[in-house]
Amino acid sequence: MTGFELFEYDENQSYEANYSKWRLMNNDEKMQTGDKELTEKQAIKIFKNLHGKRNTNKPVNIIYWWQRTNWKKDENL
Repeated sequence: MTGFELFEYDENQSYEANYSKWRLMNNDEKMQTGDKELTEKQAIKIFKNLHGKRNTNKPVNIIYWWQRTNWKKDENL
């Protein structure tokens, strides 16, 4: 998978900031390879599986966080 930047979780940043960076990188990779982008629901699930317990002592409700942002809501959530 040459040519793609590897995402590294930054412990100095918030969980949400790391998710945003990972999501942008993932979308860029999908666009470059011609693959379909993940839905927001799929992306949240994958990121939580990879990094769900970082920077927090309690589970992160990223769906709630995502719905509070200015991002377009995925009607399938």
